[in-house]
Amino acid sequence: MKRSARMPFLILFFFSALSAAASSYPEEIWIAPLDGGRSIEDAWSAGVEALDLFPDALVLSDAASARVLREAGWTVEGPVTLAGNGAFYLLRPFGDERVAAGADVGAVQALDGVDVLWSDGVNLVVRADGPLPRELPVIDMEKKALRSRPVRRPAAGEEGGSVRTGATSFPPILDGLTAEVDSATYMRWIGNLAGANEVLLGGHPFTFTTRYTSNAECDSAEKYVYERFLDMGFTDVEYDSFSFNGIDARNVIATLPGTETPDRIYILCGHVDATSVNATLPAPGANDNASGVSVVLTTAEILRRFDFRSTIKFIAFTGEEQGLRGSEHYAAAAAAAGDDIRGVINCDMVAWWNTHYEVIIEGRTFAGSLMQVLHDAFAEYTNIGTQLDYSASGSDHVPFLNEGFPALLAIETDYASYPCYHRSCDRTDQNDGVFGMQVTRACLATIAYLAEPTDQATGIETAGVVPVPPLFALEENRPNPFNPATRIAFTLPGAELVLLTVYDATGRRVAVLEEGALGPGRHERIWNGRKSDGREADSGVYFARLVAGERSETRKMLLLK
Repeated sequence: MKRSARMPFLILFFFSALSAAASSYPEEIWIAPLDGGRSIEDAWSAGVEALDLFPDALVLSDAASARVLREAGWTVEGPVTLAGNGAFYLLRPFGDERVAAGADVGAVQALDGVDVLWSDGVNLVVRADGPLPRELPVIDMEKKALRSRPVRRPAAGEEGGSVRTGATSFPPILDGLTAEVDSATYMRWIGNLAGANEVLLGGHPFTFTTRYTSNAECDSAEKYVYERFLDMGFTDVEYDSFSFNGIDARNVIATLPGTETPDRIYILCGHVDATSVNATLPAPGANDNASGVSVVLTTAEILRRFDFRSTIKFIAFTGEEQGLRGSEHYAAAAAAAGDDIRGVINCDMVAWWNTHYEVIIEGRTFAGSLMQVLHDAFAEYTNIGTQLDYSASGSDHVPFLNEGFPALLAIETDYASYPCYHRSCDRTDQNDGVFGMQVTRACLATIAYLAEPTDQATGIETAGVVPVPPLFALEENRPNPFNPATRIAFTLPGAELVLLTVYDATGRRVAVLEEGALGPGRHERIWNGRKSDGREADSGVYFARLVAGERSETRKMLLLK
């Protein structure tokens, strides 16, 4: 289904389409940095519309707007001429450390078919003959297709406000729903999409090796998600087709209609496509972004059995790695149709951590109320910390924000240091199932709270089911080797007095991580690499030892600095 135009009449259509797309853009643009605490709201107050946004700059589409801001004391650069056929993109280095180091503008300019039209040393506006090349340095940059319509203002009355823990009161039913999320199921979904497991596709065995948007296997991934939604019992499942730069693609949507206010829509989404350094290498995309789609699938499988007052849509987008193409298409169509989208939760890279056991909740100030709920859900249902970021960029929540819909991104705090980002080593075994499971619990609680469960469940069969008690187990710490912190998870079959300690290679006790009574089930603790007296432990071999009643178990750990 993904194809490049080859036959003569298709070639003619292809170049005509590019010309039509180019003509919808302004001939010139201006860039206005958001320095001195300025925001897009300040530009709106001055009567200026923005065509698009970098996290720290506005993109303007007319000379009059540029003049108004200059007269108001803003720095405005330009005009920048948007010349030639092709596609226009906004690029920015991936992650705060790379932003601080600046963009390799020369290396981007040296790519075949790519012209750098403007750069401030960090942000770039580029023209490309078609899709951006799948190679360094573009592969390590956030990228989005330049909008051809102004950024929409949010609906009147949308306010962010300060986010504070405990502001959300979750109904008791969510305790049971979140408890249904387990790490094994979550990791199975990742393994299915990232090629660790053989799956059934159209009734035949299939194993994924890549999910690059223009590759036929991305078609298969779309079909796989579509079939799994049907298997879950959804009756409203659809493909949302779109095209860009001669490539056909599809978003996959499963809808759970609301019973009382079905026109109110809440969306849980992630992107199913992946990418790698160049077209010859596989793109298994386990963390980026089978981890996010697995949040969607795990949550959909649980919530499908329940009724909600408002509508929930579960969406797997494609074309994200080529500039947020699928979400841009969907959000623009939703805005044009007047859809009442009350909140979008986008999950992208949510199953890996390095030194921060945290998630960033990213949005804009007008989405603050939505961010509040997810922030509280993490506090209520997980032990994952959160950071708030109001400079949204680089993932599928951005097109919704640009259309005035409240939207946010959940992403692991350490995402920029993930060593397999856009690499063929982004395999299933790089993911932390417990971390991803907890992100799923928080997102499930948020979307369910917003859509308002009616406490009516369907299709639940419990007769004759005998619960299987959990086994006593001390899991291998993750990551291992580690620096400076690692997670130690263990399972208890019943209520126990527990002692979880860390010993060095000489047998001396270094730290006590847990001492006291715990209930049955799975627990986890973090060792921060410090001794009981607060001093940092040296590099070397350590042992985690769990004692519960008459049982004990020990695991070897390696701290490398």
